[in-house]
Amino acid sequence: MYKVIIVDDEKLSRDSIAGLIDWEANGMRLAGVCKNAFEALDIAQAEAPDIVITDIKMPVMNGLELIAKLKELRSDTSFVVVSGYDEYEYMSEAMRHGLKHYLLKPCNELDILEVLGEIKQEIELRSKEKEFLERLERDYQRILPSVKEQFLRDLALTGMFNQQDIERYMEMFRIDSDACQLILVQLGEKCGYLEKFALKNIAEDLFTPKRLYLSTIVEDSVLLLSEPMEFAGLARLLEQMREIYKTYYRLELYISVSDAGRFQDIRSMYKEAQAILR
Repeated sequence: MYKVIIVDDEKLSRDSIAGLIDWEANGMRLAGVCKNAFEALDIAQAEAPDIVITDIKMPVMNGLELIAKLKELRSDTSFVVVSGYDEYEYMSEAMRHGLKHYLLKPCNELDILEVLGEIKQEIELRSKEKEFLERLERDYQRILPSVKEQFLRDLALTGMFNQQDIERYMEMFRIDSDACQLILVQLGEKCGYLEKFALKNIAEDLFTPKRLYLSTIVEDSVLLLSEPMEFAGLARLLEQMREIYKTYYRLELYISVSDAGRFQDIRSMYKEAQAILR
């Protein structure tokens, strides 16, 4: 059910709106009936209303000021402003602020239900859009690791991407710097995918996402694309990787490191790293 708050400094007006509607029958719950904006703010903090029906002209804090504060609490709250026929200046300002739902006093049950029906449709549409975007984000996050691996594999083996493609992928992967270094890790003997996958995971944990841009498996090797690092620090990390891996799998690792370059140089960096191990 959608939660509704009514705010009006005139008792007759707020009681009239509250009493005219069968809230539950229309899929709503009346969460509060307030005589001023400050009461409404207190209730809004506790209830997080979906819809606020507020008089536009109230003492101390008017309806527009209340709406501004309520938007800070919850940006997706929908608002209905209630005004008299002689309050055109307030209504004009409300329209300029993008408030499109209003009721003119005195209003009857049909007027109120019509506006609330429009708002319910808008809320349902926003909810569907949110669900769709969340589903897209989940799908994207699920396939992203595979896309990263394939991108590095293709760059190393074929160099098939132009600079525009590379920049687009870097943006997708949230990689800010074009400077990089390629590390080639070969296993000392033939082994299965599990052993290579474990090596890749150990490397990812040691380097951390900030240092390690991408990683992938190519045949009997693991490729690591990192930010350029000073030799001593890189050597320590690689030695740690070797020791941890050997503890679990008792397999020797052979490691080569390319000179620093840019993403468009990864193909030649891969060849360089291969040549070192031959």
